[in-house]
Amino acid sequence: MTISARRCCAVLLSLAAVVVLASTVSAQGGVRYRNPPVQVGNVYVNPNPFVGPNGLTLSQYAYNTAVLGRVQGDYYRNIPPYAFGYNPYPSPVIAPNYPAYTSQVYNPYVGGSVLATNPYAGGGSVMTTGGYVPSDGGYNNPYVPYADPYGGTLRGAADVINSTGNYQIAVQRSRLDDQRVLQARIDTRRKLFDEIRYERMNTPTLEELRLRDIETALNRARRSPPLTEIFSGRSLNDLYDHLSVQQRQRPNEKGPDIKLDEEMLRHINLTGGTGGNPGLLKYGGALSWPLPLMDPLYEEERKVLDTHFKEAVRQLKFNPVDRATLVTIRDGLREMRRKLDGNIKFLMPGEFMEAARYLNMLDDAYKLLQDQNAEKYFKESGGWSAKGRTVADLIDYMSRNGLRFAAATPGDEPYYRALYNAVITYDAGMIQTVSKP
Repeated sequence: MTISARRCCAVLLSLAAVVVLASTVSAQGGVRYRNPPVQVGNVYVNPNPFVGPNGLTLSQYAYNTAVLGRVQGDYYRNIPPYAFGYNPYPSPVIAPNYPAYTSQVYNPYVGGSVLATNPYAGGGSVMTTGGYVPSDGGYNNPYVPYADPYGGTLRGAADVINSTGNYQIAVQRSRLDDQRVLQARIDTRRKLFDEIRYERMNTPTLEELRLRDIETALNRARRSPPLTEIFSGRSLNDLYDHLSVQQRQRPNEKGPDIKLDEEMLRHINLTGGTGGNPGLLKYGGALSWPLPLMDPLYEEERKVLDTHFKEAVRQLKFNPVDRATLVTIRDGLREMRRKLDGNIKFLMPGEFMEAARYLNMLDDAYKLLQDQNAEKYFKESGGWSAKGRTVADLIDYMSRNGLRFAAATPGDEPYYRALYNAVITYDAGMIQTVSKP
């Protein structure tokens, strides 16, 4: 007997047992009761009925019947038709490929991993969900997968709803990103405002920078400045600016009595602040040319400048210098400087610097001649020349007349150093006087 025949016999025996059990229950009078029924009104009720002589309750009997039905149904559902000797496929070589079970197409041959017998393969094989698929392609089900029109409509509507939801989510995320960008801008603007405020609070003002420069220049003038700064009058002016303020604020607290020599004062040049320097003209306009400018190349310009500078000083004793004299001096200086620049390759560096420095002094003298107050420098009495018995007197005199120290002319350098030493000594004494309680 084959396996299929044995399975059929087992199924028939199971059905027979069920029939016998049912007939037995019917023969014995149907439902029996373990306990006497309880009368409720006109009805007798017993919650514990049982069936047959074995004492099965109705619930147990119903459960056994349901289990047996499920087992038999699963068994018959998984038996292929060729197990009963029927082959619906014409090819004896290619094994059939049974379609998988879907919600639209029902395949009674596939529903899990079951044991099936293929008469064409010569033995049993395990079929998994999806059906048997031979290696050579075999038979394919053209109806799997299959979508009915109602399911397609619902899926389309679901896709529309899903897309709409995703769109709304994207819109809200974009709005959230916009708010974050706006918050970042506000935060940046606040930080920028704080930075500007911090810089303004810590950046010194122009007045603070000016006072700092004055303090720096004063400290430099007090600590052995270079000789060039002394000869140019810069260090003397830095000390003068400080001492003049001290004397005005403390008129009764002057420093030590530092004497000044009259010969030294005659070699000190003062200016009214216009940039001119009367140093080269204080001897009646007679010029003392340096050796590099004594070359015959500059002889014509020397004669013109000697003559017209003397004439300018003579005119200042009575009237301002006339325009013709000033124009002649200007042209003579330009021509001499042009020749000096063209002759630079024939001069030593020191010679060229000495000649250029002297021409710069002549430019300052020419600038002084254009000043409306130029005659005050050349008056025989009461002119603007350095005066004072002491350093304090000299500072008071310059402060009253609005004068400052001008640069030293050739031959005045030793007197400038002597005056610097006197002024720095006076400044040290003023510091001690102010510091006293």
